[in-house]
Amino acid sequence: MMHRMGSILTRLGEWTVHPASFGLVIVWVAAWLIFDAKSFDFKAATEIIVLVLALFIVRADFRDTQATQAKLDKLLEGQGQGSEENTSLDEREIEEIVEHRQIAKAPKEEA
Repeated sequence: MMHRMGSILTRLGEWTVHPASFGLVIVWVAAWLIFDAKSFDFKAATEIIVLVLALFIVRADFRDTQATQAKLDKLLEGQGQGSEENTSLDEREIEEIVEHRQIAKAPKEEA
């Protein structure tokens, strides 16, 4: 159940960075103005502005993260450590990434 919820939240986060999310805000505002224009006041306008700015911030953060991941993938490939396991880590769920980091940090047992 928790894994499924984590997966849903991850997908929701990915959808918020898509340009279509801005279109959804426009549709929402248009519907608000059509069906209940009297309630669209200063407070409503500030809520829309905050929502749009939050989408801008999330999108910029996602872009920076993707650029960093691409650079790290290139570095791993250059060092010959660009295995599928390492370069696809960013596509896993958060819990899997944490587990992978714990295994990598664990002291290696001497044979």
